[in-house]
Amino acid sequence: MPSSVVEEALVRAWSPLHALGVKLPEQVSELLGGDSELESDIAMGAVLSLYWVVAMAVLRPKAERPAAWLLTAFSALTCSAAFFVSWLHLVELPDFPVGVPDVVLLDTPFSRFTARYFRVTLAMDLLLGFVFYRNQLDPLTSWFHHTAYFALLTWAIRSRVTHCFTLFLVEEIPTFFLALGSIDKRLRYDFVFGGTFFTL
Repeated sequence: MPSSVVEEALVRAWSPLHALGVKLPEQVSELLGGDSELESDIAMGAVLSLYWVVAMAVLRPKAERPAAWLLTAFSALTCSAAFFVSWLHLVELPDFPVGVPDVVLLDTPFSRFTARYFRVTLAMDLLLGFVFYRNQLDPLTSWFHHTAYFALLTWAIRSRVTHCFTLFLVEEIPTFFLALGSIDKRLRYDFVFGGTFFTL
């Protein structure tokens, strides 16, 4: 079996639609050019939107600021977990740490999915923000930051060097604590955020 076919099968294993055995209608699939990753990205966007709607209904924030941080909190939590999975992948290498430089510039099914997931969260944050919490979208920390990271991740995905990106997701740990404090002041612990920010 050609390596490209094997690689595509591995990538699909990390795509929610294919992992669950869900197939889009043939017309929709043709419209998307039969691109399984694009289909998966759209599915992720739909799931993230559903999460945000449910979180809004459950928490009922009375201001835009908490609403604006709901997606960030979820993204930071899941991406922090992805960092640990990627780190374990490195530690389990037979020649660790010698072989690390050869691995970080590779593309694994998990790292590729994670990079695409993060890219979708950036797009959904801007989309939801433009509609529901526009005043919270800062020109620098939202529009510029999200657009720059979207472009960087698009390059990493196309260049197949996503594993390196997942190792930097450790930086999402302080973001998670920042998001919690922004959603609910009772969960704000500046020393935890500051400690993790300067440590990591």
